[in-house]
Amino acid sequence: MSSETRVFTPLDLCRVIKGERIYGFLVKGVAKTGRMAKLLTAVAGLGIPLVYVINSTPVEVGRPSTFMVFYNFKDVDVKPEEVKEVLKKAARDMGLSVDVEIIEPVIPGIVVDTKHFPIRFLGERAAIFRKSVLEGWFLGVRKRFGTAAEVFLYYEGVEAGSRVYDDYVKAGVKKGDLWKLLSATLFAGGALSRMEVEFGKPMIVRMWDSMECEIGKGSETCFSRWMRGLIAGFASKYFGKKVTVVETRCIAKGDPHCEFIVTLEE
Repeated sequence: MSSETRVFTPLDLCRVIKGERIYGFLVKGVAKTGRMAKLLTAVAGLGIPLVYVINSTPVEVGRPSTFMVFYNFKDVDVKPEEVKEVLKKAARDMGLSVDVEIIEPVIPGIVVDTKHFPIRFLGERAAIFRKSVLEGWFLGVRKRFGTAAEVFLYYEGVEAGSRVYDDYVKAGVKKGDLWKLLSATLFAGGALSRMEVEFGKPMIVRMWDSMECEIGKGSETCFSRWMRGLIAGFASKYFGKKVTVVETRCIAKGDPHCEFIVTLEE
């Protein structure tokens, strides 16, 4: 098992931003090397604090592209319309034409990215659920339905793991890379900070900072049902056999990481 210590920086997607006078700007035009840097530099001359900036999609030079930027107008004597004009002028100075839309707060103190839909992850539509929503999924359903809910969560995970495996295979991922990609996508999606797979009889899967089990902290027993099911569904397809997955360590009950033992059924 790796003893590597990893340091991460949190990523806030900033689809919803709180602030007294924050406005967003959606800039549409044709991609050109240095375009974003020059446009943002032009606005920087106004002395407005930049809160967040993002490209909506990876783009190629010469093709249509958009980026979004949010500024805090609280302590500056500048209007959003002035920023819009500065962005358009900076683009003209580069020989480009851009369309700039101002994104106003949806209610006082909260501005939302109302211009991008749907959210995509690995080319598919995705949705973001906050911890409070997931608590309703992983905790609330247990309170209402007890062990029946735990079985349901497990088989939801089995179906998810099976479908994810099929997606990877259809995408042409080599068999030796399947678990690596699963680890990377679970990390990218925020489900965990690290996953290690130790091949053998049995196979051992270790996870750090599992979102599901973080929600269950304080449990006296291993908590994972959905993630355990996902491993089972994925492993069953990988080995071409039914598997049994048992969680032997869990952060919900105070262990440093979660550990799953994967055994092939005879």
